[in-house]
Amino acid sequence: AFEALTIGAAPQAAANLENNPNVRYVEENGTMEAFEQTTPYGIDITDADLAIDDGNTGAGVDVAVIDTGIDAQHETLQANLGAGYAVVTCTGCAEPWDDDQGHGTHCAGIAGAVDDDGGVVGVAPAVTLHAVKVFDADAYATVSGLSEGIQWVADQGYDVGSMSLGATSSYATLRDACRYAEERGVLLVASAGNDGCSDCVRYPAAYESVVAVSATASGDDLASYSSYGPE
Repeated sequence: AFEALTIGAAPQAAANLENNPNVRYVEENGTMEAFEQTTPYGIDITDADLAIDDGNTGAGVDVAVIDTGIDAQHETLQANLGAGYAVVTCTGCAEPWDDDQGHGTHCAGIAGAVDDDGGVVGVAPAVTLHAVKVFDADAYATVSGLSEGIQWVADQGYDVGSMSLGATSSYATLRDACRYAEERGVLLVASAGNDGCSDCVRYPAAYESVVAVSATASGDDLASYSSYGPE
């Protein structure tokens, strides 16, 4: 089982814990950064519109958007919303996993906005979307919080976990959480990053248990701002 504990400890106490044979590792609880995306032309580039016309709409598929939450009352998403989970609670919102920042709702729309002749249509307009809120209103998240969200997705048996986020450093807790999800059949997908460089894919996208996704421009060539690399 995947188990991790978040504690506050002085540097010497942390060093002592690290030397304890019963402790696998001790690491700082780092922070994650939310990545923005552009997109409607992506629907055409990936021929998602043709797939939809063929009846491949994502019906029966559970997609967890691990992010800032999803707007529980959004007109093009509400019909597709399933259960959600809040590592960080949205204060005063309709649901604890509601979106108080906007990033997660944007990403959820790319994945599964309904085909209702209004707004935009998602790549898979009949998927069930699950909000996993790990970021607060300031788009701040911890590694432990993200790892908890990934673990929850795995424990629900969902099909896909989508993460438009990342960090420059690897964390053992996050790596273990991603492996845990992979072992339980979750397809984890994450943004490679927006640093505009090669061999700089961020984590968790860089892990073998996660599909790393770079960004393309409207001409289907690599976007100038996108990170890329062998991952």
